[in-house]
Amino acid sequence: MDFLKKVLKGAKSLEKKLDKLEDVVEKAAKQKKGSSSAKKILGKLKKKF
Repeated sequence: MDFLKKVLKGAKSLEKKLDKLEDVVEKAAKQKKGSSSAKKILGKLKKKF
């Protein structure tokens, strides 16, 4: 059971980090409307998760 708890904890912290990253990328995309690279990164992230 300990192992499963550690895995779940790790997954939750990873999810939080991804949410923060997504926010940062979205803000960058809004600031630079011509920033297609930020939108591409966001699209790739959404496809993976």
